[in-house]
Amino acid sequence: MAEPGATSRSPVRDVTDYDLLFDCVHCGLCAEACPTYIVTRCEMDSPRGRIYLMKSIAEGRIPLDDDAARHLDLCLGCRGCETACPSGVHYGQLIEGARSFVERNHRRGLVDRLKRRAVSAIFPYPNRLRLLLAPLKLVDALHLRPALRAIMPSVTRDWLDLLPPLEANARPLAKAATTAPSADAPTVVVHHGCVAQVLAHSENLNSERLLAAAGYRIVQLEPTSCCGALDLHSGNAARARDFARANVRALKNCGAECTREGLDKAMQSVKLDTKGLTGGPIEMSADNHYGPTYWRLYHWETDKFVGVGDWLKKTGLEFPAK
Repeated sequence: MAEPGATSRSPVRDVTDYDLLFDCVHCGLCAEACPTYIVTRCEMDSPRGRIYLMKSIAEGRIPLDDDAARHLDLCLGCRGCETACPSGVHYGQLIEGARSFVERNHRRGLVDRLKRRAVSAIFPYPNRLRLLLAPLKLVDALHLRPALRAIMPSVTRDWLDLLPPLEANARPLAKAATTAPSADAPTVVVHHGCVAQVLAHSENLNSERLLAAAGYRIVQLEPTSCCGALDLHSGNAARARDFARANVRALKNCGAECTREGLDKAMQSVKLDTKGLTGGPIEMSADNHYGPTYWRLYHWETDKFVGVGDWLKKTGLEFPAK
């Protein structure tokens, strides 16, 4: 008798880790944790449906056409399904492999190719993004965004709606620390990200100021590289690894004991091939917890992301009373 989960088929295409596909028992508990499924109510836009889609493509039962690529593209990569899954399916690893396969084997339409190349050439590089958004910052300063939106084509109008207001000066909520940290204070570095330092720089400032108020000594990371998540989620694993190498080296060399990583989910994604990046088995996270994106610290000694609150309790540091 065949073992449970066994299959008579074998893969004819190297779509993703084929054996991991069979960890899914198709219970459907992941569906309501998936943002795209909640919106579309399409089975192929659920994690379960995408796993079945990957398996069918791998076994050669369906072609990799525009429709199949679209269902895989719509996944946000949030991995909310992993916390809902009772079987411990490594969905993130599966979808990343599948997207890489799509990029290698599927030719997209001209408009889609141009759009993806533009994102790839601009978004990971903060200086390029600032230059591109400089005119829009002036438009926002003159309160003319509604007028600009009214005359823009529908495609670019959708992109404009995704952008927050571009204020001339960031307005952090936390006040700057008035006392210098002690000489033996633990050091921490805030990774400013690529898009985040352009569109949400005040959040980075808030992080630094709150940590400084708690007694940390802030170390600046120079230069700040993209974490690689954008490329990894787009199927460009090679450049994602290049960005990961740059970040691992920079974070290890900055002298900080821990890292407040505003994009720690992305860094966890990039961990899949960090072994040997700097000559040792360095991983950006040793666990499989894909929790809140913000306010977690990466501690080099324990090789784990930890909550800021938990870290403050461990070190005995507390925020000043109001």
